[in-house]
Amino acid sequence: MDRRVQALALTLAAALGASCSDDDPLVTTRMRVDQLDLAAKCYRPCEGSDTVAEYEEGLCPDGIKTACDFVAGLGQVRVVVPVDVDLVTREKLSPPTLTMIVDDRATEVTDGRIVEHPVGNKAVFSAVIDVPPQEAPSLVLQFKVVEGYEAESPSFVIAKPELVTIFHPGSSPLPAGSGKVTVGVRAPAGLQGGKLREWIDDEPTQERDMIAAKSAEPGYADWQVQLDTPAKLGRWKLQAFVGGIAATVASVDLADPAHRLEVVGCVDDTCKKQAGVGKANVELETTPTVTEASLLQWISDVPQTSVPFLKGPLVDGKQRWTLRLDTLVQEDAAWRFRAVAGGFSSNSRTVTIVRPDIDVHILPCTPNVNCALEAGSEVILKVTAPRDITPAKATLKATLSGIPVPSVDVPVSLDEVIGEERIGYLTTTVPNSPGKFWRVRAAINQSTSNESQYVEILP
Repeated sequence: MDRRVQALALTLAAALGASCSDDDPLVTTRMRVDQLDLAAKCYRPCEGSDTVAEYEEGLCPDGIKTACDFVAGLGQVRVVVPVDVDLVTREKLSPPTLTMIVDDRATEVTDGRIVEHPVGNKAVFSAVIDVPPQEAPSLVLQFKVVEGYEAESPSFVIAKPELVTIFHPGSSPLPAGSGKVTVGVRAPAGLQGGKLREWIDDEPTQERDMIAAKSAEPGYADWQVQLDTPAKLGRWKLQAFVGGIAATVASVDLADPAHRLEVVGCVDDTCKKQAGVGKANVELETTPTVTEASLLQWISDVPQTSVPFLKGPLVDGKQRWTLRLDTLVQEDAAWRFRAVAGGFSSNSRTVTIVRPDIDVHILPCTPNVNCALEAGSEVILKVTAPRDITPAKATLKATLSGIPVPSVDVPVSLDEVIGEERIGYLTTTVPNSPGKFWRVRAAINQSTSNESQYVEILP
């Protein structure tokens, strides 16, 4: 023992007086180690540690001890050490120290955690520390007042926490690019630094920071991150790490999102539309994360320029897209559609273009009934077509006994609308060709009507 300690011992002996023998200890070597019961919010003495009855504040009232199975980063440890000296002598003692030894690596506990509790002529010291955030086969606590007078705890084990990556995709397989998902992990509150790693078919993608929030379970923190479902096919694997400790791996298969394309009014590929009549309304339904979509078109297997869709509302978790196209004017064409959105293709739809319902009649003759009129007499040519045909204008072509008459190739505006029909009229005269048969045909775009009834021209 060095001179300083010898002097301190003489001082203690003098202060205690003659009633104490030379064999009385100056400082007890007892240490009680308590573990915080997170659920009960009180401390329980560890089995195997010393009994210290001088200070029992904060102990659980049922008096039950615990095996002190510590988990890295979870809860707190309290040490309680009594020192048997009188008040005068205690003031001359150096401040005590607490050392935490984890796997033979010693760390002195500072930051004023050691608290003194006067109990009669004794000094009772306590200190509360967090359970270290790493797995360790050995945790020993040493409390020292003066050299040679130390209290040491039994050796405890710090177990690695069992972390589970929490991921509820909602469906399996999960449509690729199907929106945002939340991934989490519940970890002891003493662990710091939450990370999430991702793989698709064992190919690493990226690492993300997670954000911690207080958990409903005492002593724990809930780490979470929100991310978009990848727009790729494969096995999506997710693993959380907190404080460098790995959680279990969660995974789900990413499947084709099956974007759905429809042509309004068509139920399948047997659909027909009249050439040049109205619009082809194409609708697309995609996953909500898609930011742009394009329509691919083929006319009788000849690819056309792609056209961007117009973004619509979200309906029942699906993104809607629309596009209105002028109906093709090419009769007998196979008009095929397919959409591309978010790197994935939709189903295809095919519409067959057919001849529009265009008719022409020569009045005053009964429609579709042959008749005879005098040469030079006045007649009205009546043209009917579907209401939505574009353009609303027809060209009339005439024949005399099967021979075209170019002079009658004149336009007729279809300005009158009755129900589903658009009607136009042209007043003219019967050609001065007695003995011949006169017929008229109407043309719009690339389509023509059937020939009218024939009119026998009388002298």
